[in-house]
Amino acid sequence: MSRILNLISIRLRKDFTACGGISRLPLRTISCTPSKHAEEGDASSVLRKRWKDTADTVIIGGGCVGVSLAYHLAKGGMKDVVLLEKSELTAGSTWHAAGLTTYYHPGINLKKVHFDSIKLYESLEAETGQAVGFHQPGSVRIASTAARVDEMKYQMTRTHWHVTPQYFIGPEKVQDLFPLLNIDKFPSFRTHQSPWQPFCFGKVGKTASMEVEGCGSFSQESSAQTCSAPPSCASEPRSLEECMAILSDPQRGPAMLTDAEVMSLVSSCKILNYKLEAVLETPERGVAIRREMLSLKLPVSSALACLPYKGYDYSKVMGACCENVIGYMPVPVGVAGPLLLDNRQFHVPMATTEGCLVASTNRGCRAISLSGGCNSKILADSMTRGPVVRLTSACRAAEVKIWLDTSDGFSMVKEAFDETSRFARLEKLLVCVAGRNLYIRFQSQTGDAMGMNMLSKGTEQALRRLKQHFPDMEVLSVSGNYCTDKKPAAINWILGRGKSAVCEATIPGQVVKEVLKSSTAALVDLNISKNLVGSAMAGSIGGFNAHSANIVAAIYIACGQDPAQTVGSSSCITQMEATGPDGEDLYISCTMPSIELGTVGGGTNLPPQQACLQMLGVTSPNQPGENARQLARVVCATVLAGELSLMAALAAGHLVKSHMTHNRSKTNLPELALAKSKTTVP
Repeated sequence: MSRILNLISIRLRKDFTACGGISRLPLRTISCTPSKHAEEGDASSVLRKRWKDTADTVIIGGGCVGVSLAYHLAKGGMKDVVLLEKSELTAGSTWHAAGLTTYYHPGINLKKVHFDSIKLYESLEAETGQAVGFHQPGSVRIASTAARVDEMKYQMTRTHWHVTPQYFIGPEKVQDLFPLLNIDKFPSFRTHQSPWQPFCFGKVGKTASMEVEGCGSFSQESSAQTCSAPPSCASEPRSLEECMAILSDPQRGPAMLTDAEVMSLVSSCKILNYKLEAVLETPERGVAIRREMLSLKLPVSSALACLPYKGYDYSKVMGACCENVIGYMPVPVGVAGPLLLDNRQFHVPMATTEGCLVASTNRGCRAISLSGGCNSKILADSMTRGPVVRLTSACRAAEVKIWLDTSDGFSMVKEAFDETSRFARLEKLLVCVAGRNLYIRFQSQTGDAMGMNMLSKGTEQALRRLKQHFPDMEVLSVSGNYCTDKKPAAINWILGRGKSAVCEATIPGQVVKEVLKSSTAALVDLNISKNLVGSAMAGSIGGFNAHSANIVAAIYIACGQDPAQTVGSSSCITQMEATGPDGEDLYISCTMPSIELGTVGGGTNLPPQQACLQMLGVTSPNQPGENARQLARVVCATVLAGELSLMAALAAGHLVKSHMTHNRSKTNLPELALAKSKTTVP
């Protein structure tokens, strides 16, 4: 760092000497921590004297951009920022461009930058105690050609992206606002105004800051004359032929069409509704137009008002997560933990609208941590896909099954299957005959992906190869429900699917009593009566637990998994035993044979879901499949924490009370029931 500073000071001295400056370079400096400016002295010696040899960030040049960068870095929390300037701060020409900082800009992002800059200038004096001399006199923007009016009209269609409201105004209004302007010089004002309705920008801040599209823009004090919006800001849409010509013109394209014109093209099937995001210049505009068209058909036209859609990265949704998008659903995300699992601490994100769930799971995590943590193992790791094919007879189907069970049959199918992926390697085939139908369960590891697409692709290729060997075979479906996916199934419960995991912990009697507010004997007895016998009486498949699905669903939604796979993934058997010298300690285990999840692909690519995966540390580069296996261990351990807490609440009789406190409105139920009982029925 010292070498860099020396080189900088030498270069600055050379530059000044070449320009006739002095050899002893005066420096002004600024950093995020106050320091006295060096007014004179040799640059290199001053730098060595004033600063340490290293800094996190060094900004060279104290113009408007350099100073702004230092300001925002410091505001963002960086505490080691050094700014070097050879002359005076903000003495360059960039500062004078602040006169061009208006609320108007045709670009969405730069318009937001303009707005934020103006608001910053307005607040700097109060923040720093130093006047910045920023004044907003206003401006007028002129559209002197039909093309310019078209461009500004397009800007009106994007008002939902702008901070300021917008309206057209006509040339006469501009003349009133700026009498010195000779509008006769601009005949397009009069010849081109009639097709469009007037519009202008609305108020921002303490002044009525009006930016006029189509005719001009202005800013004036609130006590002066204001511009009111006309009753209708919509203009007459152009013909379908003209709109299609604009749409197909690479020089103009969809950006030059109004929302009304785009909706007209959708209604006439010139643009397919589901392709709006791909056809328009930004996906968000496509979503906005689809919402507007849908609102007109709903029983309540304002139904979508509280469904947000702005500011979302739809590029990660298109072709991956959802179609016909009209917004996104914000779901509260809580955190349970720290969860001490395999000598590591995890803070588990849970997306849910069920009150008490996160709090209860958090109590279970605390009990586990106070007990020295829990331990887990992955028992198996393989995703499955089970197609159904049909043969000419049951005997022919049996012949194919027998051949597939041979090493030659398996090798041929495996060769075709393995060609389709870097990760998928066929491990096993389970073949079953039902009359003429043959069900073939393909089983393979899939790396860190959940793997359904990977399995489907490999299965499809293998079936093509199999049909070449057995031409009389008919493929009915790549999925014959023999997988089994998103349905309760004994085959998944017995043989497993996805990740099979087990987790265990021993909770000391004191923790059971003080944290869980119960006793080991009560918990063991309740677990047998409820989770084991009760579930057996109900004929449950994989439901030998208290509420595994609650935890699995909450983690899945937070971490971008397929929520529908909670059906199979929540299969779990919870077992409890009394242990320890006096039988006061509690041994608990959860065995989950079919946790279907992944850390890449699908919803895991969305930024919020990716953030939750990062919380768990399952996004860093590892051996293929290790991140997904770690996530499965976390799921199993969190289920164990949830089982501990809920079973304790049930054993102590606290469940209803806690839900009445945290999971419903404050309606006084006893009083309500009493009021109903007194109601006379005629």
